[in-house]
Amino acid sequence: MLHSQDAPRDLHEEPRGGEAYRAFIEVVNVREQCSWVHAADPSGATQKAIDLIRGGCREKQELNPPSR
Repeated sequence: MLHSQDAPRDLHEEPRGGEAYRAFIEVVNVREQCSWVHAADPSGATQKAIDLIRGGCREKQELNPPSR
């Protein structure tokens, strides 16, 4: 699961599936790492957000689900 964070409170919410699935959650903070930092360059901010989200997806694609 990839979570493109928009609010700090989202980090403190328990993921569906409980503790076993925390390893499958990647938080990509596009607001602070892209939007605010690159406010003068909207297309650059968009490209950076896309790159961060793709990187988060690649990292989690190689994980195997926990056995129950």
